[in-house]
Amino acid sequence: MKALDVITIGRSSVDLYGAQVGGRLEDMGSFRKYIGGSPTNIACGAARLGLKSAVITRVGDEHMGRFIREQLQREGVDVGGVVTDPERLTAMVLLGIRDEEKFPLIFYRENCADMALSVDDIDEAYIASSRSLVVTGTHLSNSRTEAAVLKALTLARQHGLRTALDIDYRPSLWGVAGHGDGESRFVESQKVTAKLQSTLHLFDLIVGTEEEFYIAGGSTNTIEALRTVRGVSGAILVCKRGAAGAVAFEGEVPDSLDDGQSGPGFPIEVFNELGAGDGFFAGLLKGWLAEDNWPTALKYANACGAFAVSRHGCTPAYPSLAELEFFLARGQAARPAQRSRPRANSLVDQSPWRLVRLPRLIVRFRWLPPKTVRRPHPRPDTERCSRSYCARARAGPPSDCPSLCRSGKPSCGEASGCRTLLAAGPSGCCWSSAAEALQNMRDHPQRLLGSYQDGPGLAGRCEV
Repeated sequence: MKALDVITIGRSSVDLYGAQVGGRLEDMGSFRKYIGGSPTNIACGAARLGLKSAVITRVGDEHMGRFIREQLQREGVDVGGVVTDPERLTAMVLLGIRDEEKFPLIFYRENCADMALSVDDIDEAYIASSRSLVVTGTHLSNSRTEAAVLKALTLARQHGLRTALDIDYRPSLWGVAGHGDGESRFVESQKVTAKLQSTLHLFDLIVGTEEEFYIAGGSTNTIEALRTVRGVSGAILVCKRGAAGAVAFEGEVPDSLDDGQSGPGFPIEVFNELGAGDGFFAGLLKGWLAEDNWPTALKYANACGAFAVSRHGCTPAYPSLAELEFFLARGQAARPAQRSRPRANSLVDQSPWRLVRLPRLIVRFRWLPPKTVRRPHPRPDTERCSRSYCARARAGPPSDCPSLCRSGKPSCGEASGCRTLLAAGPSGCCWSSAAEALQNMRDHPQRLLGSYQDGPGLAGRCEV
């Protein structure tokens, strides 16, 4: 009995997911932090399904490197192969959910820690302690990391491990697309095709979308690409077909994809496709390592992918074994009306669980009455409110004057000698100073206070 069921090797990163679903990355105001990177995601997904998993990678000697290491331990992933790089930073990815079809992302991986993985990080005893080794294609794009991967594959085959490849083609990480095209999944490149084909013979299992087999096989015809891969590798080929499910080929590739061993997809509302392929691979490993037949293994894979597309984030979306079993027992009784017609060879529908499209956002508006706002009484004209003004005009005070002023009692100007009317106090006289006016405002908040003048240099206004 070996200590580990699977070791993955390659990328590890911090994923910062935009919290404002539906917005552009340019407009994000906050982010949610998860661990990421295909090998890291696969190891976590496998651990949740009860497999003993580990990952070989590098992280920075800083806060985010420690976060990845600690989160892997919380997920139950062995970290014996996680190396701390004292010179480089942990990789980071910014991701967003624009709508049901667009998932923008930017890779921050220039000279990052996991791309410094070297042959010195590959320990023979550690490789030999596992039943299988999973490699992702990105680490074949750099000579240093390629050497580390090839050493691990050589040791794996010497010690009888099963070997698997997730093609995981990201054009921007191979240098054939720009930094702003992180979402792109296919750009034709003979250089990439040649590099992949030089290593395909080292694997027992090769997994990819139709577009990923295009790059591995050097053709945009799926059957021709699969047959080219079969010509250089005897591996089992698993092709993810979007809404049509996934198929496995153990021998020769037939004339139609429908003739392969298939596993059904599951109707689910698609929320986020990012990381769904890693969840698929984790479920596939469960069936493959348990010696299940391929329809069963593909059923596990598609179900795990269905969980992934329905939740925010990558690793947090993957199911536990209990969740998977419950879903398989209850989740298949879906209404036919939930299914949408599959689209062939679509770059959008890359996952075998994409069967129901996310409904369009409906915004409802409801009229609300305006709030009642208490407005202060307009400041009265102090001259018009004075008794002397009223006498000259031979009329009573205007209606906007304070009530005590209008009562005919002495005006503040007459009672205190102030140059302007302040306001009538409880006794009908004005206050002689600002301090007295403020005190009366506190004692009698229901009264309207007008203006005051406290000597030649201090003037102001008190209102309720």
